Amino acid sequence: MLSERLSGACTVEVAAFDEFALLLSDLEATAAYDHVIFDTAPTGNTLRLLELPAAWTGFLEATPGDVSCLGPLSGLKAQRERYEAIVRALANPSATAIILVARPDRVALIEAARTSTELGTQGMTNQQLVINGLFRATDQKDRLAVAVERRGAVGSVGNARRAK
Repeated sequence: MLSERLSGACTVEVAAFDEFALLLSDLEATAAYDHVIFDTAPTGNTLRLLELPAAWTGFLEATPGDVSCLGPLSGLKAQRERYEAIVRALANPSATAIILVARPDRVALIEAARTSTELGTQGMTNQQLVINGLFRATDQKDRLAVAVERRGAVGSVGNARRAK
């Protein structure tokens, strides 16, 4: 059903990224701000959004006529150009910093490392990693609290880096 397809998380992410692209392409709208923050999870969907301009290039060249199943090609061409400009801006280290935020656990850090690598292949190298959610046991006699603290200790971060 069409309504089910349009209500998925990916659709929301595409719409959010499109609004982000519109905002950043409007210099008057952002002139009063020192920073624009686009908060998104480091997921495959977000990475695919950043790869759209390159994917559209082949699609637009291979599609005959002026209309595709996605709509008028002229609209896609304009959107591709806007997305290309956003990807260029995100790759500009003097204008953009990408801050990856992860929990201090192995799986989250492996995902952050994968995301960092994929962003790097698109020229987005001005990256920083923030570890969020460190737990400190206030009672060293509480075995469970101490175990949770150890699980998120810096040593776990090092293990995730080696797993990369």
